[in-house]
Amino acid sequence: MVLDGEEGLLRAREILGASPGSTRLLVQPHRGPAEARNLGARSARGEILLFIDADVVVPRHLVAGVRESFADPSVDAVFGSYDAFPKEPGFFSQFRNLLHHFVHQNGRPEASSFWTGCGALRARAFHAAGGFDPRYRDSSIEDVELGYRLRRMNARILLLRDLQVQHLKRWTPFEILRTDLLRRSVPWTRLILRTREFPDDLATSWSSRISVALAAAGAAAALAAPFAPGAFSPGLLAASGLSATAFVATNVPLFTFFASVRGLPFAMAGIAAYWAVALTSAMGFALGAATSFFAGERAPLVHERVPQCVALPGIDS
Repeated sequence: MVLDGEEGLLRAREILGASPGSTRLLVQPHRGPAEARNLGARSARGEILLFIDADVVVPRHLVAGVRESFADPSVDAVFGSYDAFPKEPGFFSQFRNLLHHFVHQNGRPEASSFWTGCGALRARAFHAAGGFDPRYRDSSIEDVELGYRLRRMNARILLLRDLQVQHLKRWTPFEILRTDLLRRSVPWTRLILRTREFPDDLATSWSSRISVALAAAGAAAALAAPFAPGAFSPGLLAASGLSATAFVATNVPLFTFFASVRGLPFAMAGIAAYWAVALTSAMGFALGAATSFFAGERAPLVHERVPQCVALPGIDS
């Protein structure tokens, strides 16, 4: 167990004291989750590194399932998803966690990224890639960025749909928008522009990209309509309506899933919530592209000492 800062130290000691075993408690000054995970990885002695976020509950069979997934020597990393039973009952917590569950459950089995909510990888692959980038000082896309580097090294990453954990976090509308804008969309856009990698998978799938474009187009048309000359205003409103219709049609599988697990009223509210998420992502893409341009970033920026393509031992390149 690694603590990023001393907040919660007493509680951590109580938990470890009540759970006899060989778990070690490591504490570092606040440097962010990326460096905390690096510290844990450097201190680990096993061949497989398993990363678990502090706000999840794991099933009893998880470790055995992870161990079994690495029986195939070609596998370098695996990760799972949140389950469909988040603990917090509020709408926004349910929406956020069910959205994550749906996206991961429909992701490509041969993944292009990595996730540390519940993810494991071979220690040799982790150290060969250089670990997590410590410049991510807040919880952000440090796991996604590591996944990109692993794939450039010909690593094989699997998304295991049966590897599920229960999320305990309570989400608020402000926290969702702040996270999606500043901790995901902006840094992920900058990562894409640096690496020139835009995989059709998970949050960057084509359906997600189309949803972002439709939300942005619809909002722009609706905002422009009151200021347009009389002849153009109805057309802009119609365009906004068509964008909204296309947005719903593009995401029928998601909204059908919402209805199947939480009912039709939840699904209807989920349409509006997901539209807001998509619009936030569009704003984040624009902001990320602008900040990347003015920062003069060019690929590769992160961990420039790591070769762009190296074959890991035991992997056919």
